[in-house]
Amino acid sequence: MFGRVTSNFTTAALIAVLITSLSCPMSSMADGGLYLKGYGGVNYTAENDFEASDALSLIDGSEVEYKTGHLFGFALGYRMHNGLALELDYATRANDIDSIDFSSVTVKGDIESSAIMANLIYYPSYSSLFSPYMGGGLGFLKDIDTKIELDDTFFDEFDDSTIAWQAFVGVNISALENLSVFGEARFFSGPSPEFGNDTATLDLDYNNLGFLIGLNFSLT
Repeated sequence: MFGRVTSNFTTAALIAVLITSLSCPMSSMADGGLYLKGYGGVNYTAENDFEASDALSLIDGSEVEYKTGHLFGFALGYRMHNGLALELDYATRANDIDSIDFSSVTVKGDIESSAIMANLIYYPSYSSLFSPYMGGGLGFLKDIDTKIELDDTFFDEFDDSTIAWQAFVGVNISALENLSVFGEARFFSGPSPEFGNDTATLDLDYNNLGFLIGLNFSLT
């Protein structure tokens, strides 16, 4: 599943680059200034291998797949007159466990996270109607936790924090004078968080692909 979605993401990125190359030269960026945006969409968490110990050693090395989940977020940013924008971004993600390749036990659970990111965005061209963009960010996966249930035995939440990064491409479409709509494909990664509590530990790679839509409000 994630492989097919990744292919779609690559296609979207190529389309965005093509649109960018065909766009008109950058305008005076009269819409520069402070802005606030909110967004939501679907989130795909890549399958991963559990490295588990202690009470969860039964599922050590098991491959876990996740159901399609969701993501929501908002950002406060400032668009400059040189095609760049800086923003502070907060987002949450959640996905339920779909399956695990360990047949001797029934596994239920989910994985949730929240992150604060500092993003740099580049508008190769900017118009009053249609503006493709690309960007990336670094930040802090400040809260990632998962809940695991084995054969109706519930284990307390496992949680951790780690650094994170993301990359994205999108298109911004003006709707009203101070309001625009945007669509975006976003890859997000929190490398190798290690979850732990009093009973067990988990270690996995946390990679996500999201497709989102949102509203962008100009505050100036």
